[in-house]
Amino acid sequence: MSPLSASPRSRRRRVGALAVAVLIVVGGLVLGTRLVCLPRLAGLSVATTGTPDASALVPGVDLLAAPHWSEPLRTSLGGTHFELTDVAADALVLLGPGDLTWTHFDTTDAPARGSEVIDLATMTSLWHSREPWGGMTGPGVLGAETGDPHEVRVVDVRTGTTIGAAPLGADETVVALAGGWVVTTDMVASSLCVRAVTDLTRCAWTQTAGSGTGPVLPDLIGRGTWLETGSGVFDLATGAPASFGADGTAALADAAPGADTRITYSGDDPVYRVVSPLDYSGPGTTQRWDTATDAAASAALPLCQPGACLGSTIAVTGDDTYSSLTAYSWETGRQLWQVAGSDCRAIVGGSTVLALHGETPVALSAATGSTLWTGDPGETLVATGTRVAVYDSGNGRLVARDAASPDLAELWMIGAPVGAPVDDPSSIGPSLVFSQIAGHVVAFAPVSGTLWVLRP
Repeated sequence: MSPLSASPRSRRRRVGALAVAVLIVVGGLVLGTRLVCLPRLAGLSVATTGTPDASALVPGVDLLAAPHWSEPLRTSLGGTHFELTDVAADALVLLGPGDLTWTHFDTTDAPARGSEVIDLATMTSLWHSREPWGGMTGPGVLGAETGDPHEVRVVDVRTGTTIGAAPLGADETVVALAGGWVVTTDMVASSLCVRAVTDLTRCAWTQTAGSGTGPVLPDLIGRGTWLETGSGVFDLATGAPASFGADGTAALADAAPGADTRITYSGDDPVYRVVSPLDYSGPGTTQRWDTATDAAASAALPLCQPGACLGSTIAVTGDDTYSSLTAYSWETGRQLWQVAGSDCRAIVGGSTVLALHGETPVALSAATGSTLWTGDPGETLVATGTRVAVYDSGNGRLVARDAASPDLAELWMIGAPVGAPVDDPSSIGPSLVFSQIAGHVVAFAPVSGTLWVLRP
């Protein structure tokens, strides 16, 4: 995110929105923070892995006509710290107050601790647990690491019924969940174990650190098809070396002796190869990678910045001073345009770049960089679809704009849900958070744990 701060009011809301959106996953969840910078993918309002093609986004956010808020759902959770995670394609949402470190929740301001699964389609609570469930491990399955006893456990996502469990070693922790597989790492032994959900008691395959490159906090690639460790990229199900990525190292693993750059792979479709200098002396490069031929599928672009967006034909990146935005062609690698700006937020429909100029949101032509629309300072981007961009106006209202129009014409405006709290300047966290999740726009009041969803 850009270090240029918003107003105190909007800053509180943006902190809450980040807590909501940064945990949204496609196909799996990796626990931990990458030390290399990852570009933001087009059509999404946060930096995450996923497809850069706006046409592939869940279309639920493209509300062209004026919507309405659902009736409120009072969850059993609440507190100034919280997380929202989409855990399945059928719009199930996981809620949990906590310290955002994936440990046991222990907040004194929360009416309850743990996790809750909610069906947004029906606005019903399916089940609640005192465990901080980590994410989706397979169709209809959730996985978690529990503390007492220290074990890995998986449950049916709709009922909470335990499917399987197995004890973990004293130094072992769950670091990745995807596609019916659970990955654990022993931090002391620098080894990893990949377990099938159907048999958690044994490792389907293991890997131990070698030559100073430890498999610490491995990274999922290709919607959980591959796992990048400290020793390259491997098939998640079999442990066999992938057809690409032998030079890759997980972001938190030690670099190879004598290396001056770190090479990592990320993304789902396409996959990206990111080369970063170990001394952070430059931006590094990002390029699309053909996983079948282990060869470049685009030019290498200087995109390793927190405020970068990856589109289908162009990529837009910020600079180290957060003063300019530059667009490059994936095909040729040439610079297409450069304008003043601090942070790229999304590319919608392939034609419109949504960005920030300091605290002010702007919309730019993807072809020329010319300004199409300028918003009010403090407005924040909540959601995007293939055409619609939804902004939080900062006064409890959402405004939808048509990214296909030449001036981002307003489509509709809606106020906060009836009964929703208003911002309190003395509050530690946000009073009301708007977010895009599981193909919906939701409003969440973290202190009371109340949830609303925007309906067409």
